[in-house]
Amino acid sequence: MPVFSIYLIAMGLVGIAVRLFSTPSTVRLQEKVEEDFLGRVFGIQVMISTSMMPLGMLVFGPMADVIRIESMLIVTGLLLFAQGFLLPRSKTMLAAGEPASTPLHG
Repeated sequence: MPVFSIYLIAMGLVGIAVRLFSTPSTVRLQEKVEEDFLGRVFGIQVMISTSMMPLGMLVFGPMADVIRIESMLIVTGLLLFAQGFLLPRSKTMLAAGEPASTPLHG
């Protein structure tokens, strides 16, 4: 990044966006998953998310020897951006986001 302050602003916005996504996602999991299975579900979620970094290094590390890193960042950023528009159109994702018909607690 030629201007470091722009990088800091971008990373701040990403940090805010992550919180805006992860909080409702965690709440939705707690509403949808039975209490007996919550620990397992959160454990699997953490396992999947922590395994992505080593997997990414295995895939993108060797690619960086062939393709410019800047190009990879632009392409993957555009793919993530497109995903933000495609996921709300998924009927499966929309159904998963519907409120539960009966409360699990109470």
